[in-house]
Amino acid sequence: ARVASSAMPLYRETVSAPSGASIGISVRVPPDALARAWTQCMLTYLPVALLASVLLGLGAYRLQASRRSFREQLRRAMRAGEFHVYYQPVYGQASDRCEGVEALMRWDCPGVGPVRPDIFIAAAEAEGMIVELTRHLLTLVERDVGAWSMPPGFHVGVNLAAEHVSSDQLLSDIRAFVASIAAGRPQVVLEITERSLIADDNGQARRNIDALRAEGVLVAIDDFGTGHCSFSYLQRFPVDYLKIDKGFVQAIGPAGEEAPILDAIIALAHRLGLAVVAEGVETQLQFDYLKARGVTFLQGYFLARPMSATEFARWYAGQQA
Repeated sequence: ARVASSAMPLYRETVSAPSGASIGISVRVPPDALARAWTQCMLTYLPVALLASVLLGLGAYRLQASRRSFREQLRRAMRAGEFHVYYQPVYGQASDRCEGVEALMRWDCPGVGPVRPDIFIAAAEAEGMIVELTRHLLTLVERDVGAWSMPPGFHVGVNLAAEHVSSDQLLSDIRAFVASIAAGRPQVVLEITERSLIADDNGQARRNIDALRAEGVLVAIDDFGTGHCSFSYLQRFPVDYLKIDKGFVQAIGPAGEEAPILDAIIALAHRLGLAVVAEGVETQLQFDYLKARGVTFLQGYFLARPMSATEFARWYAGQQA
């Protein structure tokens, strides 16, 4: 009776029987037994909970540290030589041979492997590192091109981000690059996106483009048709090439059916006196279709895949032979 009076209620429920009577269920536990049970639970599960909390906190800290140190990761990768350049040959339909290359940056991160360009380039833009990364690209291209033996006027295309195109650092960067490879007399082509034109609020991009074109550098609008560029921008900005996105090239029918939007872009470029570069050419049918419509340059897996500087020099020598 003493235990029952001092026991603590743990559970209580009233159940109605079919006969109409009510049955009460009550569970009572002595306080010392309840205290021992709680102590046992705490000793069993508290260390696990503490460990889980520490692991979650450590994971959150490492995630934040990784985000904060992305700039340092890129700088470390540049110092360690983890970035390299692959070159996509560009075919000239008039000469029936390779007339240039597009430089494509790649990152092989130790312990991770190849990092997709769209990932690290977007991250570099978000972290304010894209200009520094582009300068590193120019340094790598300078080293590679200096080891090649190419005819004068061989096109070397490099991609520029909108932030770089609109910066007051562009002129000095490109002039230094052109001077560094001037011995081989290549033709430098700057590939910019439609976003670079739309983002030009203060006119700095236009002034940069005007100055560089006056010095012999050519300018191409990359992936034309995939952005939000109005055709009026083509009249306002002096450019030399339109690079048609591969999505329009893939619209060419399997039996040679016409691709109206592709034809309209090609016709527009011709009316404006611009040369056309078609990307993503993968079949003989696409090649013939574009060549028949006067597309100046073509590039894609049908002609050649991107390759390292050494592989490209060997491939180009074989093509010439």
